[in-house]
Amino acid sequence: MTDNKELLTPEDEQLLQQFFTEHKQAIPDQGFTRRVMRRLPLRTLLFEKLWTTLCAVICVVMFFAMDGIHQVFRPLGAFFYHCWERLGQIPPVNLSLPNLYYTYVLATATLLVIVSYNLINDHR
Repeated sequence: MTDNKELLTPEDEQLLQQFFTEHKQAIPDQGFTRRVMRRLPLRTLLFEKLWTTLCAVICVVMFFAMDGIHQVFRPLGAFFYHCWERLGQIPPVNLSLPNLYYTYVLATATLLVIVSYNLINDHR
């Protein structure tokens, strides 16, 4: 099926819909679904809850037994320490009036480009 042609014409679809509407049969449930749901073993549900709880407890115990807190926070602490060091190495910014003016013009031009791009794409 490499082509995009429809297999059924709209008339065929209407005929099929009419056929199925006319020949629809309702099958009475008579409480069958409720009886099946009552007979499902509760033991399986209890086993699943116990298994999940047991696995969670084992994970928590292993996390603390293997010094998980230090394994998580040591790299994070090193990362933030190096970030703080790098911030101290940034040279001071020259806030003279021409520099602020050029920054303002550049930011305004960027904003205009973004807004115009979004407007053009909305019209497509």
